[in-house]
Amino acid sequence: MNAQLLKKRGPMGWAMRTLRDNPMGPGEIYEVKNMKTLAKRIPAMVTCGLLYGFHYDIHAAQTGIAGTPEGKRMQRVYAAAEKYPNEVEHTYSFVQILTACTASFAHGANDIGNSVGPWAVIYSAWSTGDAAAAKAPVPVWQLAVLSATISLGLITYGYNIMKVMGNKITYHSPSRGSSMEMGAAITVLVFSQFSLPVSTSMCITGATVGVGLCNGTLKAVNFQRVGLLLLSWIATIPIAGTIGGVLMGLFLNAPHFSS
Repeated sequence: MNAQLLKKRGPMGWAMRTLRDNPMGPGEIYEVKNMKTLAKRIPAMVTCGLLYGFHYDIHAAQTGIAGTPEGKRMQRVYAAAEKYPNEVEHTYSFVQILTACTASFAHGANDIGNSVGPWAVIYSAWSTGDAAAAKAPVPVWQLAVLSATISLGLITYGYNIMKVMGNKITYHSPSRGSSMEMGAAITVLVFSQFSLPVSTSMCITGATVGVGLCNGTLKAVNFQRVGLLLLSWIATIPIAGTIGGVLMGLFLNAPHFSS
């Protein structure tokens, strides 16, 4: 895929060629030659970061490299899944557009609230000097800012999530994808109605595993990938908590001027 990107004429091709043709030289970064090289690389790195997700071949990345252990594992998973006629899958391709829109709405309805909550509390307490003001309604502009930042993250780095949540768990098709998206969307919307924060990624993972099990065999689900996802979810809380606690400890104990 990188070889194809290098041949493109647009900004992405220019950025890839710039990074390839301007490698960092020997010595420290403050060497004059390296500083000149870095000045050329920074715009290219920014361009790659912003546009790489648009050009990523998600279909090729989902199945794994042929001949590798992962590729062979996914071939066994796909072989255990029942295949439906192309006419049926083509019909569901239109339905999947509707379920994808529903899942997108559900994602915004819940995840925006999850992310804006801490920020709104901190901003309200800081701007007013009153901790009780943190209970005030969240301004619309804060919701808009968080929506834009989440969308930016999905555009620039969301391909990694799609790569894992795609065919690396079970066999996908329009009929299966419609069920996965609608199942996750309904779950998120129900919890949103009761003002309960949930993870959209966890909901879609559960829906994906559930659809895979509907094939009637455990072999149709890549439980190694599911186990890695569960491990990452469990590890997220203690790791993030430890890092946050360490940073807060550094801030509280850093030298400061007395008032």
